[in-house]
Amino acid sequence: MGASQSGPELQTVEKVEVNRYVGKWYQIARKPFYWQNKDATDTTAEYSMDGNTGNIKVLNQEYVDGALKKAEGNAFATAPNSAKLRVSFFPFIYSDYWVIMLGNNYEYSVVSNRNGKYLWLLSRTPILDNTEAIVGKIKDLGIDTSDLIYTKHTKTDSTTNTK
Repeated sequence: MGASQSGPELQTVEKVEVNRYVGKWYQIARKPFYWQNKDATDTTAEYSMDGNTGNIKVLNQEYVDGALKKAEGNAFATAPNSAKLRVSFFPFIYSDYWVIMLGNNYEYSVVSNRNGKYLWLLSRTPILDNTEAIVGKIKDLGIDTSDLIYTKHTKTDSTTNTK
């Protein structure tokens, strides 16, 4: 049974070292999300530290019908080295950003809300060789992966991500 909106709360990784997490991430796959076009390509998220506030600056980018779309926001950890973050793209409206899986070398990350309704598989590169294995691990957590949307990366040497 998959995690539902009222389902059990997911577990996060033990800790996230923000200085290792910041940088550019490529979206490999995601669950449908109303703010993202299902046909978007070349989706990336870039995280950087905001020296003034100590928060994390977020820059999401994707192409829809050849046009670049950007969304800027900010995030903060709920505690030092916490894998539970709160992210906002609109003033005073925050959403869960929970790191539920993380590669040993921060080469991939799986981010969700607290119950798996929303989910993003991110990688430091536009192609993630072990995508299928990671999706299997996500499924093992009780999250339905049948509706995953795989992101095409056309601005790189490769144009598709393999399942």
